[in-house]
Amino acid sequence: MSKRSFFRRSATAPSLKFLELREHFVPFRVDALMERMLADPRLTAEQAAQFQVLRKMLSARFHFEYHDILESLKRDFVSFDPDRDTQDKLNCSESELEEKSARLYEGVKLLLERCNFVEMTPEQLDACLDLQPVGGLSVYVDRQDFSEFNVFFRGIRKKTVTEPRFYLFRRTWTTTVFSRVFVIARTSTTTGSRRHAKMFKDISVENLKIVVPKVRLGMPMFDRLKIGGTIFGSLATTISKVVFALMFSWWLFIVVMSGFVIATFKGIMSFLSSKTKYLYVFSSNLYYQSVSNNKAALTSLVDAAEEQELKEALLAYFMLFVLRDRDLTLEQLDEAVEHWLLEQFGWDVDFEVDDAVRKLKEKELLFVSCGPIYKVCDLPRALRRLDEAWDDFFSYNQPDADTEDRIADAEFHCRNDGRPKSSN
Repeated sequence: MSKRSFFRRSATAPSLKFLELREHFVPFRVDALMERMLADPRLTAEQAAQFQVLRKMLSARFHFEYHDILESLKRDFVSFDPDRDTQDKLNCSESELEEKSARLYEGVKLLLERCNFVEMTPEQLDACLDLQPVGGLSVYVDRQDFSEFNVFFRGIRKKTVTEPRFYLFRRTWTTTVFSRVFVIARTSTTTGSRRHAKMFKDISVENLKIVVPKVRLGMPMFDRLKIGGTIFGSLATTISKVVFALMFSWWLFIVVMSGFVIATFKGIMSFLSSKTKYLYVFSSNLYYQSVSNNKAALTSLVDAAEEQELKEALLAYFMLFVLRDRDLTLEQLDEAVEHWLLEQFGWDVDFEVDDAVRKLKEKELLFVSCGPIYKVCDLPRALRRLDEAWDDFFSYNQPDADTEDRIADAEFHCRNDGRPKSSN
């Protein structure tokens, strides 16, 4: 696609059937999941209390790990941040900038995958952007200022929309809505390269164009015909009156021409009024559906990934624990979690069991025997392992470390080995 080209659906572009796929995203808060888990009769009161502690310790573990990820992303992003207000100079070579840019993109993409976002292929993106809003503003998009433009989505649902048409008449149709849309774009300007990260909410597939920074607006055909008909009707009437007026007097001609000028002015004002109305609709959608930008978008993404990781780990551990009398394979675990979510919330989720098992393995809470059969530690042992791992995150204390506390003042000196000594 050339730099100046508009998004168009090609003849071989796929249909929008990809929007019908089942999602991995679990659309419920951790608190809502925990409430149903703790109410399960297969848990005793003691086990329920221990499970609450497990949730707290896992949450702290994920938060600590994702804090490091966020700090790493922010360090790479600062060179491309269009909103940076710090004055420090970032002297990086072109190769270093490219390395940072690639690392930043891969880091954000990995987070998006952990948040269960799905990346649109160029063909799928073109198919969505080729759609026009039903009965609304015509929008044409252009990415001429962007060397890279990637769109990710999560949380697909159907929505029935009713729009008033012609006073008492209404039009109703069903559309597909993305709960979250994440955009990663890159621009190259005279002042350097910039990365843009943006998150939006509740974007219908027809209005996906608002995530593109550069658009061209057009009015629907009905409004064009209405305005054009008004102008040309006035013009035809005026021409006939001008010919008639010239046959009698100049004063009558001036009066008729004044009427033509007024009619033309009214037509132009009607056009501008309609354009303003549609600009208002477009900007209102953008204002209310924008969630976060740039560094704030990265922070929101890390929070979402952290929560999603916690939900998947808790669901996998809970199901393996309450079904500990059975020997579950990976496929059976997947089916058990999906059935539980459908039974408890009435929601069909394609649970990402591989990712959930990976997390439990990393935390050393999972055992795999021949088969393979998956088992988890009992709750007391799981809590001990998480506690031991947390203690190992910070290991400042050494067996030969000096344990005497002193005030760091003018009388305080250090030996060559770094340990304090007397100033005598």
